[in-house]
Formats: sequence, C-alpha cells, structure tokens
Amino acid sequence: MRANPLFGGLADAILQQRRVCIADRLPAALTLTSLQAGGSELVATLDASGVPLGGDAFQQRGVCSA
Repeated sequence: MRANPLFGGLADAILQQRRVCIADRLPAALTLTSLQAGGSELVATLDASGVPLGGDAFQQRGVCSA
C-alpha cells in the first residue's frame, strides 16, 4: 500500500510507529512486566509486588518521560 502513489502518504501516516504512555493515569506502584499485541488487542501485565496496598505509591500517579 505504501508503494501506491495515491494511498502511499496516507498509509505512511496510519502505519507509523507511535509512542503511548499511560503511566500518568496509573498508580506509581505498578510496574509493566509484559506487553503483548495480537489482532485488535493489547494486553498489559502489571506488578506491584512488595508494595503495600493503600501506601503512598498507590496514591501517586506515575510519570511519562519524553
């Protein structure tokens, strides 16, 4: 599709890689341990081992870095 003169520019815009950060929407206590993409699904596995529930790390949001 990228080789098609009519749709090539559109395909490049749609198919380019994108960086997505959700850390600022989740508790800082969570650590991403796995990320799997398949079909129309993206499955993230998060871990908070050793962090007490209700502790400060669950009260603060994570940070997205550039």
